[in-house]
Amino acid sequence: MTPRTEAALRTIWISGVFDIRNYGDALFPLLARHRLEPHGYEVRTVTPAGGACGWAECGPCTPAAALLSGDLPLHGLLIGGGNIVYGGIPARALLRSAPSGAAADVADWGAPAIWLAPMLAAALHDVPVAWNAPGTPYPLTDRWRDLAQAAFRASSHVALRDPASVTLAGAPPDVSVVPDTAAALAAMWPLSALDPAFRSLLARKGIRPDARFMAVHLRDRSLAPDTLPTLAAWLDGQSLASGLVPLLVSIGPDLGDSDALAALSRALGVPHLLLDDPLGPREIAAAIAHSDFYLGASLHGYVTAAAYGRPGLLVARPAHRKYGGFLAHLGRSGDLRRSWDEVMAAPLPGPGPASGIPGDLLAQLDGHWASVLAAFADPARHGAQRGEFLRRAVAAGLTDAAGPEWLLRPFLHDGPALTPRQATEGTTHD
Repeated sequence: MTPRTEAALRTIWISGVFDIRNYGDALFPLLARHRLEPHGYEVRTVTPAGGACGWAECGPCTPAAALLSGDLPLHGLLIGGGNIVYGGIPARALLRSAPSGAAADVADWGAPAIWLAPMLAAALHDVPVAWNAPGTPYPLTDRWRDLAQAAFRASSHVALRDPASVTLAGAPPDVSVVPDTAAALAAMWPLSALDPAFRSLLARKGIRPDARFMAVHLRDRSLAPDTLPTLAAWLDGQSLASGLVPLLVSIGPDLGDSDALAALSRALGVPHLLLDDPLGPREIAAAIAHSDFYLGASLHGYVTAAAYGRPGLLVARPAHRKYGGFLAHLGRSGDLRRSWDEVMAAPLPGPGPASGIPGDLLAQLDGHWASVLAAFADPARHGAQRGEFLRRAVAAGLTDAAGPEWLLRPFLHDGPALTPRQATEGTTHD
């Protein structure tokens, strides 16, 4: 394939939660670039508020308002992944702490805007849109379900990441179910490509290079009250029995992981590595991929372990459907634990044969990306449905308690006010 020149690159905007330090969300733009840039697409990130998370390899995000303006290069939209198909849920209800700055201004509408804003941009500027296997965390109300299904009809390719997401979105037709796209992580970053990051991590933390590790992730929501001392004592025993050094990896520093793991670190009695300050997604992937075992409450921690053939257990507390959905894709539902107490009820499984992502699942993801590319290659496809979506979105907005004011205000307050006579005669103020 002849590489395209930079001038010929077409710009695709991927929408998600990329302006916070959370490993799984940070992977999606990187994976999209890996798949799309060889075909002549430049992939940029957009979030409701915009901004940068500060991690290596994660550039600043453009706010959704700029995308809607039409002043930016725009050849297509890619929505997701992650659990982002929200309805009328304010963003502030999903965050660990109250947002500030630009994020505070969008806290009420930011959650559904993750998918709604790119759909509106696609409809306004008549460009194709594809859904990158996001998830639906909660049932959509009738109003939001109708709007989401109009969005699905207006999209050239729609994939959700598990059957539960399809059901919660109202079981729309013509929706593909494919595993979380991070399942193909090892194709983007082969294990050998992560070796330098892992060696650098060990040197940064002063850990001997011949140590063997079990990666442990903890999020405070996954831990019942008063469980931390018991968990620390159990991990001490497991480490002594197996010879594995606990590697405490903060997968979502902005979601409280670093605080939870620092507390666990203080309670542990065995030597361990505390990665509460990851430099970025590559270092996190390297830490998990080079561990003998993964144990934690992060779906993408488990996905990463599976991608590199590492065994693991996934602690689903609270029991989000996304956990069982991914394990069902793999055929490993036995790796699910409902609580840390359930984890501690038995010793960790012993080493077994390496078992990565099954070939048929990787083939599904290859097909998904082929469909995404086909969507962007045919801009005229679904143009009529994009127009219908825009009409439905306007109609849905007009039924809001504010009535038509939100739609008319920009026109009514553009320039100095005129009297009826001045408006009729076409005169203006001096």
